[in-house]
Amino acid sequence: MGEASDPVTVLLDNEQYVAIMFGLFSAFLFLFIISLRNKEFETYLFLVAPIIGVTISMLSIKYIKTAIYYISVFLDFPMSFIEICLYVQFINFVARLIRKNNAERGSKYMAIEFIITFPVLILSFFLIIAVFNSEKFNFGHGLTLGAIAFCFIYSIVTDNGTLIDVSLLLFKVALILVQVLANVDPMAIKITRITLVLISVISYNFKFDEQEYQPKVIEACIKVVDESCIPNLCISFTLATISYVFLSPNAFIKLHPRVSNLQIFTYPIVFIFYLINEVLYYHTFKTPSSLKSLQ
Repeated sequence: MGEASDPVTVLLDNEQYVAIMFGLFSAFLFLFIISLRNKEFETYLFLVAPIIGVTISMLSIKYIKTAIYYISVFLDFPMSFIEICLYVQFINFVARLIRKNNAERGSKYMAIEFIITFPVLILSFFLIIAVFNSEKFNFGHGLTLGAIAFCFIYSIVTDNGTLIDVSLLLFKVALILVQVLANVDPMAIKITRITLVLISVISYNFKFDEQEYQPKVIEACIKVVDESCIPNLCISFTLATISYVFLSPNAFIKLHPRVSNLQIFTYPIVFIFYLINEVLYYHTFKTPSSLKSLQ
């Protein structure tokens, strides 16, 4: 069956579907911008704004197709970068939570670590080996896998936590490499990749236990946000990002080489940045000398 008969392709190319997703994205983005400006609004706007956005988008469907194309070209990688940061933050949190419980409760949580790590590693290596193509495998791909190998070694040598975070990092990269190297994207892999994307986006609403170690993406762009606006900000950001995931297939659903290769290269860079951030945080807040200086 050709790609044109793929039900996912048919849906993504449907004008009504595109108009609906663009209306949702525009509405939630508008609410997000309002939240950034410390403007409070009632919860019912999360229902009213999308209805208005979708209605306007459907009425002007013939005029927004070109606009949607250029918007997606401009935003594909920035939105991908935000998702990458959230995914790395989420897997770091999961790995360190399990490490903390390992130290406090013994072998039960160590078993959880092994149950997660080794199957994920085996599946990741299987995916990469199964689709390996020397003609499409380039220097950048090798550099990416080398950087992930460095992260493995670093975690083992420094006892930086568990290997769960690095294995999940490799797994996400492997899911993208399948499409890049084999030029195929089986439905199971597509669903798995999109599920991980949605989990990482939704995780922005999670409460992390270390208050000093919360390098959240949006917080880096905000100087002062009223506490009363934070719930609306988080919800509108999450809904706008999810809408964009289903609006622009090139970034998340049907990966375009222009975007997917940048994603592959960016994952280990962001992960290493988080490792450096953790090291700096540890030496600032957790070493005996730093604890003494803070007293």
